[in-house]
Amino acid sequence: MKKYIPVITASLLVSAMMSMPVSAKTISVTSFGAKANDKKDDTYAIQRAIDSAPSGATVTIPKGTFYSQQIYLRRNITLKASKNTIMKKKFFAKHPENAFIVFHPLKKGYTGFSKVTIEGGTWDGGIHEDNATNYHKGIEIDHGHNLKIKNMTWKNFSGMHIIEVNAVKNATIDHINIANHYFYSGKKRSQNYIGGLAIEFDSAIKGQGTTIPFDHTVCENITVSHCKLTNVLSGIGTHHNEPQYLKYKHKNFTIKDNTFNKVRGDAIELLNINGVTCKNNVAKNVGRYFIDMGDCKNAKTSNNKNFVDGQWEKYSEGSWKEW
Repeated sequence: MKKYIPVITASLLVSAMMSMPVSAKTISVTSFGAKANDKKDDTYAIQRAIDSAPSGATVTIPKGTFYSQQIYLRRNITLKASKNTIMKKKFFAKHPENAFIVFHPLKKGYTGFSKVTIEGGTWDGGIHEDNATNYHKGIEIDHGHNLKIKNMTWKNFSGMHIIEVNAVKNATIDHINIANHYFYSGKKRSQNYIGGLAIEFDSAIKGQGTTIPFDHTVCENITVSHCKLTNVLSGIGTHHNEPQYLKYKHKNFTIKDNTFNKVRGDAIELLNINGVTCKNNVAKNVGRYFIDMGDCKNAKTSNNKNFVDGQWEKYSEGSWKEW
């Protein structure tokens, strides 16, 4: 393999590194031209780092503030930001999801990816009130298995969901802080409503969402834990139980050790799932239901507490074959 020889001129250095093949297991976006705190659009550099990363590599974003449009994941990689990284939305080009991080492998079943991890950083959508002009998600990812999303902060977004996982098997979402999830009232997304879950799971079924191909793949073996949601439309779960969904139930969800405060709709909404464990969740100031389990089978709850009228109330301890 031909060795890379550093050059002195900074511009030539960046250009050379952008054009060279990358085989390293850890790749920094700064090697492709991203620069912290300069208020310039770093999308190209971040995307080049991801596109150049071999399967199994880690793409890192160091501490500092970076600006970006959509970031498209490729292959089986880890996208890892520092705990002191701040990602700000520069602007989002026209895209059906308008998400910060997007992965649509366009493959059937769980074959789109075999291992993806997204972690670290504070991701700021820049929205500070209900509005009719902005519709932005944080993450939209589908059709794969072995997904981890962890140790992240998402804030100041408007729209249906902040983290959306579709048709994925074996996924964990852990230690995620979500704050300031606002209502979008614009015409482009007329289905938006207060029930838009901040962390949502969906199936690959035609008529709802863009989880292509529509092959009826569901989510299976899902764990959401140690997340903190504050000032959101709705919290965690699934929200489809229309007739076309009832034939294809999600499987094996665990929702545990999460906290909620200032939720306009439901804190936990678990519809159309076979096998649910919901425990040790705590909520305050919930506008509608603390926990809603519609069309679920084999559901169990324990030690869930909701603060209502000045006191803590436990939610329906026990188990059901069907709600």
